[in-house]
Amino acid sequence: MGGDVVHFDEAPVQQEAAANQKLVGRVLTKKSLNMTTVRKTIFQMWGDLQGLVITSAGSKSFILNFKSQDEARRAYEGGPWRIEGHMLSLQWWSSNLSIDEVNYNQLPIWIQIHGLPYDKINKSNAEKIGAILGRVITAEDPFVERNMLRPFLRVRVEIDIQLPLKTGFWFKKFDGSHAWASLKYEKLYDYCYKCGMIGHDRRTCVEEMAMSIVNPNMSKYGPELTTPGLKSIDVEARKARIRRQKEDQNNWMEELWEARERSQQERVWQRRHHEREGESSQGWVRSSQASVSVKSVGRVDGTQDLLANRQVALQKNLEQNEGADLDELMGDDNTTVLELGDGAQTERRIEEISSGSRDRPGDKSNQGTEIERPNKYVEKTIGGMEGMINHYFMVYLVLD
Repeated sequence: MGGDVVHFDEAPVQQEAAANQKLVGRVLTKKSLNMTTVRKTIFQMWGDLQGLVITSAGSKSFILNFKSQDEARRAYEGGPWRIEGHMLSLQWWSSNLSIDEVNYNQLPIWIQIHGLPYDKINKSNAEKIGAILGRVITAEDPFVERNMLRPFLRVRVEIDIQLPLKTGFWFKKFDGSHAWASLKYEKLYDYCYKCGMIGHDRRTCVEEMAMSIVNPNMSKYGPELTTPGLKSIDVEARKARIRRQKEDQNNWMEELWEARERSQQERVWQRRHHEREGESSQGWVRSSQASVSVKSVGRVDGTQDLLANRQVALQKNLEQNEGADLDELMGDDNTTVLELGDGAQTERRIEEISSGSRDRPGDKSNQGTEIERPNKYVEKTIGGMEGMINHYFMVYLVLD
């Protein structure tokens, strides 16, 4: 091995700890972007996070220095985000990689699976489907204390942006026939309706139009592939006033983050409201705003009509294909057919829990007894934490 070899010193402890507070990001587009615009958009998305420092790391890439690991984690888990209409790939900067070695081709995203019968909707099947789509980060259980809070599955996966997006898969029903389950990607932007790749649109695509497997007369990709992001299943459970029997009480950081997001949205709304009031004396501004609103409504209506027409066509073909042979349904060699479980094991486990068998393996101290509720000291502590959260945000709103 020719050339000089340098032996480096170990990084200080403070630097090793700070590595968990750094994310690197890249905007997935071939267009050139202004770094000032990127920085401004990030602060608008996340609010004015105290201590957040953004530095450039090359073309369309940058380093995000967070003050705490919790804020970095929430920014990472809250994605995918978009900048100027393009997807933002956020990655943890591993301490043993250089900035040029970071792989931006893996995009963490929540994927919904629709069209499954009741007995196939369970966490085990969500993990099985996610493994087909990419590397599974987490799978959501739609049941909370035996209550079904979602009629579909949801899994967070790292997908490879170098491959076309998958739109669904076939699965076998109880009578031996095959049915189609469709996929929806939460907060997905800037993907091509012709080839299904992320990072460009059909106007600049040179590939041929990919046709639907369910309806060969219709394009494979369309606006129905994306859907707004959802809150976690625990948030939905709290809205429904359902508490897990072993729910972690230390969720005050999550409540802080959500309250700060709400306060940021409120301030943005108030600022825009004051700006509109200041411009009310200029009639030509109002007329131009009205014309823009009419054009925007037209675009929204056009998208809704397109979605409705595609859904009607897909449903018609699914009804025609009901009970057809698998060979007739397979559109190409890449089409996936999954054998999904019925969740019977999960239901049996739920029955065991509901009947009182809540003991941990090897724990004989609580056998045959119900789990005790938190004592009054814990309840008072939790109540005090909630009061502290409310006080904190009163101060935050006044000072910001």
